[in-house]
Amino acid sequence: MGGIWGTLQQSVGLVCGLVITYAFGRFVPAAVFGEYSLVLSIISLLAVVSLPGMNAAILRSVGQGHDLSLFAAVKLRFLWSVLGVPILVGLAYYYSQRGSDVMPAIMLLTAGFFPLIYPLSTTQSFFVAKKRFDLQALFASLSSVVTGLLVSLAIIVKQSLFWALGGYFIGIILPGVVSLKWAKKLVNPQARRDPSWLSYGYFLSGLQILPLAAAHAGNILLGVWLGVEQLAIFAAASRFPGVVQKNFDVFYKPITAKLAGQSVKYQQITVRRHLVKFVLLGMGLFGVTWVLLPILINIFFSQEYRGVIGYARWYAISLIFLPIGWFLNDVIVFQKRRHSIIFLQTVLPLAKLISYFVVIPRWQIGGLIAIMLAERVIAAVYSGAAILLIPARKE
Repeated sequence: MGGIWGTLQQSVGLVCGLVITYAFGRFVPAAVFGEYSLVLSIISLLAVVSLPGMNAAILRSVGQGHDLSLFAAVKLRFLWSVLGVPILVGLAYYYSQRGSDVMPAIMLLTAGFFPLIYPLSTTQSFFVAKKRFDLQALFASLSSVVTGLLVSLAIIVKQSLFWALGGYFIGIILPGVVSLKWAKKLVNPQARRDPSWLSYGYFLSGLQILPLAAAHAGNILLGVWLGVEQLAIFAAASRFPGVVQKNFDVFYKPITAKLAGQSVKYQQITVRRHLVKFVLLGMGLFGVTWVLLPILINIFFSQEYRGVIGYARWYAISLIFLPIGWFLNDVIVFQKRRHSIIFLQTVLPLAKLISYFVVIPRWQIGGLIAIMLAERVIAAVYSGAAILLIPARKE
């Protein structure tokens, strides 16, 4: 059943994502798409204050029968997310001093919505842990439809980045509020309390600071150093490989739920049994994407995006390591392999961050893509070796 609902969510999300891409690629200058990508990168970077590790902690906790962890996590994530407001207000002041006509208002708009963006996403992990893939797909699809409709209309009709971002925030928050109310109906009030979810959630959140910085600082630096037009080129190049990654996540959620409920012994068996399959799946994703990229880019983007196809195909190589990387990372998290987690979420991202300052000024977009590819290869090889060669700690 998880696959059926995953297909529904994938189809809806794919269509809505393509509508937004077409609107930005055809109806506004590349600079507007670059500014939109810059704002989303800033929001994603600020996720560090929202305790992002709580999603994995709640998935594990609820998967083991501790339903009440959900409400505490949503409240705690909201309180921590408030810390992002003064940062965004400060950015609004910064852009006003630089004479920007658009960014100050956009930063203030973002500050108003930010505290609600990430806490409400916790319900997605709750639904997955409860194996209610129908509800997870329903609310994710609803979010995609509302977001796609509002953002594309704002771009096509008003050609306004301010209204487009407003639609983006509404499309995330409104379905999130409804999903939280629905999740309350599924909570077992007699469920045992989990004494370890909070400390483990803090641990995972702390370790995600550097990965989040490494994942989004490159986009921000590219936009600041080379201009939003170059960021738009990179965003266009990563768009369709990103769509593949996002939609693969839908099919992958049942695997995450299954792993969360397995013992360490059976997780090890699962790794050995399915390792090669995930590698072959990644190669298949890459091959299909490589062939389709020229067609898709010519349809969805104007001539202003010349040169995107080459970058996009280079970026698509990362899809080879996508399934196996997610699979091995989940096993490491659920087995609480703290040394491996520390390497993957501190040492490797720190090296990536440092390399930005050397590679981006010299090789620009191509350099940024090369850094990302190197990180995925190293992470996959290291994770596989750690799981297969080092015994997991038994609880």
